[in-house]
Amino acid sequence: MGDTHAELRRAVGMTMDNYANEDMAASLPALAGGLLPHPELMTRFREAFLYRKRENIAAALRRGIQRGDLPHDLHIDLVQDIWAGAIPYRRLMTGSPLNTDLAEHLVQLATRTPPLLPRRKAEVRPITEP
Repeated sequence: MGDTHAELRRAVGMTMDNYANEDMAASLPALAGGLLPHPELMTRFREAFLYRKRENIAAALRRGIQRGDLPHDLHIDLVQDIWAGAIPYRRLMTGSPLNTDLAEHLVQLATRTPPLLPRRKAEVRPITEP
């Protein structure tokens, strides 16, 4: 068993915790930016830090799928990208609070019915002019 909503709130909370401290909030983007021109170092950073954190979140999302609480075709990578992008953006760029309301809204992107996020195999149609 398990509680998908609670697991996902914890996952979002862990990401928010990374940015709660001012030094950490400024250090992570600076570190990534500094490593970007060095592909071999960036690869090592991703393997040692990023992929481990993402796997923990992906595992929680997969458990939610197995329980039937999330759609079987949920785009796990996109959910993580949205969470990981929204949190530092709010913290560093807009100064908006990282609070329980934000955590709840981010979780609802994945759990709400009808779904708010596109699914993995959704057909993307080009925009045509009338």
